[in-house]
Amino acid sequence: MKTKLCYRFENGQFPIELKQTGIDCFTVRYGLQVKKNLSYVRAAHELGEVLFHALSCEGIVDNGL
Repeated sequence: MKTKLCYRFENGQFPIELKQTGIDCFTVRYGLQVKKNLSYVRAAHELGEVLFHALSCEGIVDNGL
């Protein structure tokens, strides 16, 4: 399977990317951080973490409420 870009989010300094690199095999990139060979479940978890972090940095999400 060729690598397929599934999602890209540009939030200024640190772009977020989700790529599928095989069957049940994903890569999540957040700025310089790259997590490879993730299962579907682990990639979903990682993508959620980096999205929440990016939104927190932008002041959109505040976990202090």
